Amino acid sequence: MVRTQDDDSPAASWLVERWDDPASTAHHRALPDPLRPTIWVEQPSTRALVLGSTQTEAALVGDGSDARADGWEVTRRRSGGGLVVIDPAVTVWVDVLVPKGHPHWRDDIGRAFHWVGDAWAAALSAVLPGTSSVVHRGAAVDADVGRVVCFGGLGHGEVTIEGAKVVGLSQRRSREGARIQGLAVLHHDPSTLTRHLATPLPRHATPSDLKVGVPGLGRDAAHELVEPLRAAVVAAVISSTGSRGQR
Repeated sequence: MVRTQDDDSPAASWLVERWDDPASTAHHRALPDPLRPTIWVEQPSTRALVLGSTQTEAALVGDGSDARADGWEVTRRRSGGGLVVIDPAVTVWVDVLVPKGHPHWRDDIGRAFHWVGDAWAAALSAVLPGTSSVVHRGAAVDADVGRVVCFGGLGHGEVTIEGAKVVGLSQRRSREGARIQGLAVLHHDPSTLTRHLATPLPRHATPSDLKVGVPGLGRDAAHELVEPLRAAVVAAVISSTGSRGQR
């Protein structure tokens, strides 16, 4: 883990921590005590299939044994929703820790996602000039599909480009505050779901039907954007509360 302290420590400033743990460790990492405004830049050391909190390994072919044989870590997160595919070559994972009393704290769980979605949209616009990122603020869309594959549904604060979901968000709360988890999928390869997902998608949809990832962006081009997008998300979160930056 690498920690970066910002220039000063007012209530709205941010601590930036970079982690290179497996996805299982990242998802179960305890919140710090006391909780302060923190950005966790997750750089997973392995590819992972992450089940939602209500899913079991029976959702995967062979209870996940085939995926493990193919080099995927299989784990579960504590937040809801369906399966998430984490491929460090084409996904960007950044979590935001917001203590109660922070300017961005919202008691309403849905509204709490909105500013995070705005930060992701700003970051995507910075690294993909000419694209239009849309932050979803309405009712959940295709929630039944999202319960099987997270990126098959659309919820508060999540970001789309040309109707394709690029950023998914989830949230865990404690008495001290919230951890808002964000993952951008820049390039979607449906073959991973076709090979390893045992649970059928609702309404006879197939993995190839899902609109996920930046339209028209190939895998190699997506990989080139991973680090620039990480940096852009950190910058967007910091600037959202007027912090003077980091060193």
